[in-house]
Amino acid sequence: MIAEACESDGTLVGYRPTVGLAHNISRDHAEVEALRTQFGAFAKNCRKLLANAACPEASALARTIGGVTYGIAAGADLPLEVITPGPDRARGALHAGAAGVLAFDVPQPGVHNLENAAAAALGRARAGRARRSDRARPGPLSGGGPAISGHRRHGPRHPRGR
Repeated sequence: MIAEACESDGTLVGYRPTVGLAHNISRDHAEVEALRTQFGAFAKNCRKLLANAACPEASALARTIGGVTYGIAAGADLPLEVITPGPDRARGALHAGAAGVLAFDVPQPGVHNLENAAAAALGRARAGRARRSDRARPGPLSGGGPAISGHRRHGPRHPRGR
């Protein structure tokens, strides 16, 4: 099962996932200091933690507990190469260690959509649930990879939307 856990109600600390993912830790529902406590407890409950290297808080959390970082930031354990951010779609490749190279052709433009697709595919791979479509194929990326829509940061349908 894959679930998106939100820190807004504090229940994040009760999850005990096989693979946890900290994509972004920033002041949204609480001050960062309070979030550090919640995400720290969450991270300790994870068998494996993946963290976005571009988010300083998530990256620091991963370093603290021996997690793995991914993404576009320099020094990511599993680097995401942006081939093109748009204008019509985003394409890239995640160098995912033992999982190989995961190619992405996302039907929405933007680096953030590539980061979201990479996080989802990496989570599946680390949980032993990689999809064949997550693996890179020879030749140019042409739409055969996962079409994963990015999570919009608490859009209008979210109870606390902005």
